[in-house]
Amino acid sequence: MRGVVGTVVISLSLVATVLVARPLLDAAAQDTAERQVHQLVGTWVIDRNVATTADAPVVVVFTEDGAFIDAGGDAAGRWEAMGPDSATFSLVLLLEEPELTGYLFVAGQPIAFDASGDAFSQVYVTTIVAADGTVLEASPLTESRAQRLPLIGEDGIEQPVPQMPVWEPAPDTTQDATPTA
Repeated sequence: MRGVVGTVVISLSLVATVLVARPLLDAAAQDTAERQVHQLVGTWVIDRNVATTADAPVVVVFTEDGAFIDAGGDAAGRWEAMGPDSATFSLVLLLEEPELTGYLFVAGQPIAFDASGDAFSQVYVTTIVAADGTVLEASPLTESRAQRLPLIGEDGIEQPVPQMPVWEPAPDTTQDATPTA
């Protein structure tokens, strides 16, 4: 009899645990299903100006919480979804050069993703502002293109990254000119 009572108590405890835990598990599953990560989240290689090969590309990260991080520079910003297939972002880069102290601000039209979701384009304007708030320059509309940086396995060792655009490095102008006789 004692064994039967013990089995019934354990069975009732398990049933009670399932009844209490089930709504919690359902809620957690629902939260995960409802929270979809926007396709902009990830690491991207951006060709900042498709009209020229003089600029090096940049590698940037768009985080799930809306941050934008320039992996190779000093720029940072934020982004926001405008829908499942579009987003917008802005960034700021502080400038502390002998000839200019201020900041560079980039803002543009909504990002347009291609059908794969692994590439996008955007038209943007760069504005340079002096430390005193004076707008010094605004670029014409510039088109950029980006491709998601893929995971590259061992097959990619010693190979160029296909998503990295080619560019022509600027000539070194820091060397002193040697006078000729």
